[in-house]
Amino acid sequence: ADPGAGWAELPFGSRCECAPFFGIIATAPPGDARHNSIPPNEAFGGNLDLKLLTRGATLYLPVHHDDALVFVGDGHARQGDGEVCGTALETALTGVFRLTALKTPAECKSLAYPRAETHTELISIAVSDASLDDATAVAIDRMLDWLTELRPALARPDAYVLLSVAADVRVTQVVNAPTRGAHVVLRKAHLPPLDDASPE
Repeated sequence: ADPGAGWAELPFGSRCECAPFFGIIATAPPGDARHNSIPPNEAFGGNLDLKLLTRGATLYLPVHHDDALVFVGDGHARQGDGEVCGTALETALTGVFRLTALKTPAECKSLAYPRAETHTELISIAVSDASLDDATAVAIDRMLDWLTELRPALARPDAYVLLSVAADVRVTQVVNAPTRGAHVVLRKAHLPPLDDASPE
Protein backbone atom coordinates (compact mmCIF):
# COMPACT_ATOMS: atom_id res chain seq x y z
CA ALA A 1 0.00 0.00 0.00
CA ASP A 2 1.05 3.58 -0.62
CA PRO A 3 -0.96 5.71 1.81
CA GLY A 4 0.56 8.89 0.46
CA ALA A 5 -0.68 8.09 -3.04
CA GLY A 6 -4.03 6.90 -1.69
CA TRP A 7 -4.04 3.44 -3.24
CA ALA A 8 -3.34 -0.18 -2.34
CA GLU A 9 -2.18 -3.08 -4.48
CA LEU A 10 -3.69 -6.47 -3.66
CA PRO A 11 -1.58 -9.67 -3.82
CA PHE A 12 -3.12 -10.69 -7.16
CA GLY A 13 -2.30 -7.33 -8.79
CA SER A 14 -5.50 -5.29 -8.47
CA ARG A 15 -5.01 -1.65 -7.51
CA CYS A 16 -7.74 0.01 -5.42
CA GLU A 17 -8.11 3.58 -4.23
CA CYS A 18 -8.09 3.89 -0.45
CA ALA A 19 -11.18 5.18 1.33
CA PRO A 20 -10.29 4.84 5.03
CA PHE A 21 -12.92 4.58 7.76
CA PHE A 22 -13.44 2.97 11.16
CA GLY A 23 -15.61 -0.15 11.11
CA ILE A 24 -16.44 0.16 14.81
CA ILE A 25 -17.89 3.33 16.30
CA ALA A 26 -20.04 2.87 19.38
CA THR A 27 -21.29 4.23 22.64
CA ALA A 28 -21.21 2.04 25.75
CA PRO A 29 -23.99 -0.57 25.66
CA PRO A 30 -26.91 -0.26 28.07
CA GLY A 31 -26.56 -2.12 31.37
CA ASP A 32 -23.44 -3.76 32.74
CA ALA A 33 -23.39 -7.09 30.91
CA ARG A 34 -20.63 -8.09 28.51
CA HIS A 35 -21.38 -7.79 24.81
CA ASN A 36 -19.88 -9.55 21.82
CA SER A 37 -18.05 -6.87 19.84
CA ILE A 38 -18.35 -8.68 16.49
CA PRO A 39 -22.00 -8.14 15.53
CA PRO A 40 -23.29 -4.56 15.26
CA ASN A 41 -26.08 -3.56 17.59
CA GLU A 42 -28.88 -1.04 17.13
CA ALA A 43 -28.73 0.01 20.76
CA PHE A 44 -25.19 1.42 20.55
CA GLY A 45 -23.72 0.97 17.06
CA GLY A 46 -20.53 -1.04 17.23
CA ASN A 47 -19.20 -3.00 14.29
CA LEU A 48 -21.42 -1.32 11.70
CA ASP A 49 -18.83 -1.57 8.89
CA LEU A 50 -20.50 1.34 7.09
CA LYS A 51 -17.98 2.47 4.52
CA LEU A 52 -19.63 5.90 4.11
CA LEU A 53 -18.35 6.95 7.55
CA THR A 54 -15.29 8.60 6.10
CA ARG A 55 -13.82 12.04 6.85
CA GLY A 56 -16.52 14.63 7.47
CA ALA A 57 -19.38 12.17 8.03
CA THR A 58 -21.66 12.38 11.08
CA LEU A 59 -22.89 9.29 12.95
CA TYR A 60 -25.74 9.57 15.44
CA LEU A 61 -25.84 6.97 18.22
CA PRO A 62 -28.07 6.46 21.27
CA VAL A 63 -26.40 7.23 24.61
CA HIS A 64 -27.00 5.04 27.67
CA HIS A 65 -24.38 6.22 30.17
CA ASP A 66 -22.94 9.49 31.41
CA ASP A 67 -20.27 10.81 29.03
CA ALA A 68 -21.44 8.32 26.36
CA LEU A 69 -18.16 6.32 26.67
CA VAL A 70 -17.49 6.26 22.93
CA PHE A 71 -15.11 3.69 21.53
CA VAL A 72 -13.67 3.42 18.02
CA GLY A 73 -11.65 0.80 16.18
CA ASP A 74 -11.43 -1.68 13.30
CA GLY A 75 -9.60 0.56 10.85
CA HIS A 76 -10.20 -0.14 7.17
CA ALA A 77 -8.19 1.31 4.29
CA ARG A 78 -10.96 0.18 1.95
CA GLN A 79 -14.06 -2.01 2.02
CA GLY A 80 -16.80 -2.90 -0.41
CA ASP A 81 -20.45 -2.73 0.61
CA GLY A 82 -21.18 -6.03 2.31
CA GLU A 83 -17.61 -6.95 3.35
CA VAL A 84 -18.55 -10.29 1.81
CA CYS A 85 -15.35 -12.30 2.33
CA GLY A 86 -14.76 -11.93 6.05
CA THR A 87 -12.30 -9.05 5.89
CA ALA A 88 -11.77 -5.63 4.41
CA LEU A 89 -8.38 -4.06 3.73
CA GLU A 90 -7.61 -3.84 7.44
CA THR A 91 -5.14 -1.22 8.66
CA ALA A 92 -4.09 0.86 11.64
CA LEU A 93 -5.81 4.24 11.68
CA THR A 94 -5.82 7.31 13.87
CA GLY A 95 -8.67 9.78 13.79
CA VAL A 96 -9.92 13.06 15.17
CA PHE A 97 -13.55 13.13 16.26
CA ARG A 98 -15.95 15.82 17.40
CA LEU A 99 -18.48 14.50 19.93
CA THR A 100 -21.73 16.37 20.50
CA ALA A 101 -24.49 15.38 22.92
CA LEU A 102 -27.96 16.08 21.54
CA LYS A 103 -31.15 16.36 23.55
CA THR A 104 -33.89 15.05 21.29
CA PRO A 105 -37.66 15.30 21.66
CA ALA A 106 -39.52 12.07 22.38
CA GLU A 107 -41.35 12.30 19.05
CA CYS A 108 -38.05 12.16 17.12
CA LYS A 109 -38.16 8.43 16.35
CA SER A 110 -35.34 8.49 13.83
CA LEU A 111 -32.69 9.22 16.50
CA ALA A 112 -33.62 6.21 18.64
CA TYR A 113 -31.30 4.10 16.46
CA PRO A 114 -28.01 4.68 14.62
CA ARG A 115 -28.19 6.92 11.57
CA ALA A 116 -25.64 8.97 9.64
CA GLU A 117 -25.20 11.78 7.20
CA THR A 118 -22.54 13.27 5.00
CA HIS A 119 -22.47 16.76 3.51
CA THR A 120 -24.57 15.47 0.62
CA GLU A 121 -26.45 12.38 1.85
CA LEU A 122 -28.84 11.09 4.51
CA ILE A 123 -28.16 7.48 5.62
CA SER A 124 -30.56 5.34 7.62
CA ILE A 125 -29.11 2.20 9.21
CA ALA A 126 -30.58 -1.11 10.36
CA VAL A 127 -29.21 -4.46 11.51
CA SER A 128 -31.10 -7.69 12.01
CA ASP A 129 -30.39 -11.17 13.31
CA ALA A 130 -33.42 -12.44 11.35
CA SER A 131 -32.49 -11.72 7.73
CA LEU A 132 -31.13 -9.19 5.28
CA ASP A 133 -34.70 -8.67 4.08
CA ASP A 134 -35.67 -7.62 7.59
CA ALA A 135 -32.73 -5.22 7.90
CA THR A 136 -33.64 -3.70 4.54
CA ALA A 137 -37.29 -3.18 5.47
CA VAL A 138 -36.33 -1.55 8.76
CA ALA A 139 -33.76 0.75 7.10
CA ILE A 140 -36.43 1.91 4.64
CA ASP A 141 -38.94 2.51 7.43
CA ARG A 142 -36.39 4.55 9.38
CA MET A 143 -35.62 6.70 6.38
CA LEU A 144 -39.35 7.35 6.04
CA ASP A 145 -39.45 8.44 9.69
CA TRP A 146 -36.50 10.76 9.09
CA LEU A 147 -37.98 12.28 5.95
CA THR A 148 -41.31 13.04 7.61
CA GLU A 149 -39.47 14.71 10.50
CA LEU A 150 -37.38 16.83 8.12
CA ARG A 151 -40.36 17.65 5.88
CA PRO A 152 -43.59 17.51 7.96
CA ALA A 153 -45.62 18.60 4.94
CA LEU A 154 -44.47 15.51 3.04
CA ALA A 155 -47.06 12.71 3.35
CA ARG A 156 -45.56 9.34 4.20
CA PRO A 157 -46.85 7.69 0.99
CA ASP A 158 -45.17 10.46 -1.00
CA ALA A 159 -41.96 9.97 0.97
CA TYR A 160 -42.14 6.28 0.05
CA VAL A 161 -42.40 7.19 -3.63
CA LEU A 162 -39.41 9.52 -3.26
CA LEU A 163 -37.33 6.66 -1.86
CA SER A 164 -38.34 4.39 -4.72
CA VAL A 165 -37.32 7.04 -7.24
CA ALA A 166 -34.23 8.58 -5.68
CA ALA A 167 -32.80 6.49 -2.81
CA ASP A 168 -30.32 3.62 -2.92
CA VAL A 169 -30.80 0.57 -0.68
CA ARG A 170 -27.43 -1.00 0.06
CA VAL A 171 -26.03 -3.96 1.97
CA THR A 172 -23.82 -2.71 4.79
CA GLN A 173 -22.36 -6.04 5.82
CA VAL A 174 -23.10 -9.77 5.64
CA VAL A 175 -19.86 -10.87 7.28
CA ASN A 176 -20.96 -10.73 10.93
CA ALA A 177 -23.36 -13.68 10.68
CA PRO A 178 -26.07 -14.11 11.67
CA THR A 179 -26.40 -10.32 11.95
CA ARG A 180 -26.97 -8.57 8.63
CA GLY A 181 -26.84 -4.84 7.97
CA ALA A 182 -28.56 -2.61 5.43
CA HIS A 183 -28.65 1.12 4.85
CA VAL A 184 -30.63 3.53 2.72
CA VAL A 185 -28.87 6.49 1.10
CA LEU A 186 -30.75 9.56 -0.09
CA ARG A 187 -29.02 12.59 -1.57
CA LYS A 188 -30.04 15.80 0.22
CA ALA A 189 -30.46 17.45 -3.17
CA HIS A 190 -33.52 15.23 -3.69
CA LEU A 191 -35.37 16.49 -0.62
CA PRO A 192 -38.50 18.52 -1.36
CA PRO A 193 -38.24 22.29 -0.74
CA LEU A 194 -38.66 23.45 2.83
CA ASP A 195 -41.95 25.01 3.78
CA ASP A 196 -42.36 27.53 6.58
CA ALA A 197 -43.24 24.83 9.13
CA SER A 198 -40.31 22.52 8.38
CA PRO A 199 -37.24 22.35 10.65
CA GLU A 200 -33.96 23.66 9.28
